[in-house]
Formats: sequence, C-alpha cells, structure tokens
Amino acid sequence: WRLVLGDSEAESGVAGGSDFHLDSYNNDGTYRNLVLHANRDTSAVTITAPATPHNAILSLNKLALTGQTSTLQGRANGSLRWEVSLGDVVAEGGANSGSNFRINSYNDAGAFLNAPVLIDRKTSQVTITSAPPVGSPMLAINKLASGQASSIQGMTAGSVRWQMSLGDGTAESGTNVGSDFRLQRYTNTGTLIDVPVWVQRNTGATILTGSPATQKPILAINKTASG
Repeated sequence: WRLVLGDSEAESGVAGGSDFHLDSYNNDGTYRNLVLHANRDTSAVTITAPATPHNAILSLNKLALTGQTSTLQGRANGSLRWEVSLGDVVAEGGANSGSNFRINSYNDAGAFLNAPVLIDRKTSQVTITSAPPVGSPMLAINKLASGQASSIQGMTAGSVRWQMSLGDGTAESGTNVGSDFRLQRYTNTGTLIDVPVWVQRNTGATILTGSPATQKPILAINKTASG
C-alpha cells in the first residue's frame, strides 16, 4: 500500500492539484491500481476497483446488531440534509428482521423530518412517506421520450403477472393523445393475455376487456350494507 498526502498533480488556482490517493500493489511489489482518490479542489472522492471480476465497494460494517447504523450522510455547512442507512438502527431479531434500508430527510437546522423511503429487510416492503402538512407520498416514474412506458410490474419468481402502465407506449401527439393508462395481465409463463382496463388519456374513455370470448367484461360494484 502507498498513502499519498499530496500527489504529483500540478497545483493551480485556489486549490487545484496535490490530491490525496491510496494506491495498492501486487505481491511482487508492482503497482496494481489507485483504490481511493480525493480531489483537493472539489473534495470529490472516487473509489476504483481493478479489472473484472472485482467490484468497487465502500463497505460500512457495524459491530453490533442493536443500536448502530451503517450510514452515508449529506450535509450543508455541517448540518444534516440527507442520510442513507444501509442497515438502520432497528435491532436484528432473527428471521432477517432489523437493519432495514432507509433514506432520512432533515430540515435546514439539521433536525429529522421523516423517512421518505423505507425498505423492510425481512419482507422487502417499501414504504414511501411525505413530510406534513402539505406533502403527498409520491413514486414518480419519468420516461424520457414518447413511445416509452412508465410501468409497475408484479411478478412471481421473475415472471410477470400484472403490469400497470401510468402512461403506456402509445406515442404522444397533439390534443393529449398517447401515454394511456393500462392494466395488463399475463399467463403463468409471463405472456400477455389482454388488457382488462384501458383508459385513454385524451378522451377519458375506459375500455374493459374480458377473456376468453365467453367471458364478458364485468365491472362489479359491491356495497357492503343496505341503504
């Protein structure tokens, strides 16, 4: 290993050059790669792995199963703004519980606001939360071009069962045409069966489809009590 506290990069401007880096070497003492590089001017930190099959990894290892977190923080003038926990403070209690993934947000004073994203390690349940009083929980799916789809899929062992498109692949053109809403169903092999619900964005027309031919489209409205 070699730790360089100011490399040979020429100094320029206010703080350019003389960067920090950590180098690794092979067993025969020959240079291997630059593992970690910190730019003195921008404070940008880059972690690099050698050629495949290696991966560049920043590993955060907490030493106790209770009361500790593995966390990355983003700050402004030393005050917390965001915190990403790759294993939060929730105690591990067997059966894969605890050490959940969460993203925490903080106010201008660095005080905790809420956890916009929480993923339970045991169940993989994802919870999206907004900050009161005006916020609304939102999962935004942004497609970059007309003809693409913004979709959510439900799968079984990697095979699609349902797909909900919040803007399908129908090309957009004047007067609000395209990017329709669709709910699609699939066979056990992941092959499209049909589109039980299709709502056209430009007209609001809703089309219900049934399959096979003997099955008529049904819209069932069930009231739970008389009156």
